[in-house]
Amino acid sequence: MTLKNQKGFTLIESLLVVLILAVVGFAGYYVWHTRHESNKSSNA
Repeated sequence: MTLKNQKGFTLIESLLVVLILAVVGFAGYYVWHTRHESNKSSNA
């Protein structure tokens, strides 16, 4: 059984990229939402 030199992304790499983007997106939303709520309460 020989290994071929394959080019392109595998399914695992693609899922890993999607997972990283989801975590970064969720963290960004969480920070934005927290700051938005704190600004809303400090202006009241």
